[in-house]
Amino acid sequence: MGIRIFFSIIFIFISSLVFAQEHFLCAGEKFTYEVRLLGFKIGTQIDQVLGKEIINGEETYHLKSEIKTNPFFSKFYYLSEQIDSWVGTSNLLPVRTIMDIDRKKYRRHYEFSMNHTDKKATIFNKQQQTTEQVDITANTLDSLSLIYYLRNQELRSGNLYNFTLLTRSGVEQVKVKIVKEEMVATPYGKCPALMAKQIGADTDIVIWFSTDKTHIPVKIEVKTEAGLLIAYLCKKEN
Repeated sequence: MGIRIFFSIIFIFISSLVFAQEHFLCAGEKFTYEVRLLGFKIGTQIDQVLGKEIINGEETYHLKSEIKTNPFFSKFYYLSEQIDSWVGTSNLLPVRTIMDIDRKKYRRHYEFSMNHTDKKATIFNKQQQTTEQVDITANTLDSLSLIYYLRNQELRSGNLYNFTLLTRSGVEQVKVKIVKEEMVATPYGKCPALMAKQIGADTDIVIWFSTDKTHIPVKIEVKTEAGLLIAYLCKKEN
């Protein structure tokens, strides 16, 4: 999973989900995060909706997330990762996903293709030149689309969600619980937020969504071998 925050946020995929009538997602939406490790700023993460595109005959939103370490921290640990996900405008389910990971000596490129009708997905590994086909559920997400998918659920304290996630190594089943509501301070401002925590897994991941109807992810936290990694929202653009 590495240090990348969105790979870390592997709460993912509701197998039986009901969408709100309105999707809180629009072309041009852009979130910028300040990423810190042990209290030190190590880089920046940017998540955005680039626009609408037709993929395999389906209208989709093109989602993009990228994280890069800053020049100073890159001297010790270089990281540049990007995920592009194309999700259906009607259901926010991913149709295609591209993952690029660059850690200088370690580079990987993966491509996912999902058919939710046939419940099949393919995983292409560029370095190994292999293509694997796996079975998926009717509502399977990737590690980027999960954020936008969750934002469109009625998140409430005490709710427990079962997720299905398609990763580079196959399919994973995880659970996320909305633990409580609390005030969260970020460079963008202070606001009440719902704490969502992954349970029943080896990793310790927490994400805070704003309590308003748009459920903006304002803070993300994960424990790594290097220490506590936290991403704080510092800028929001439409």
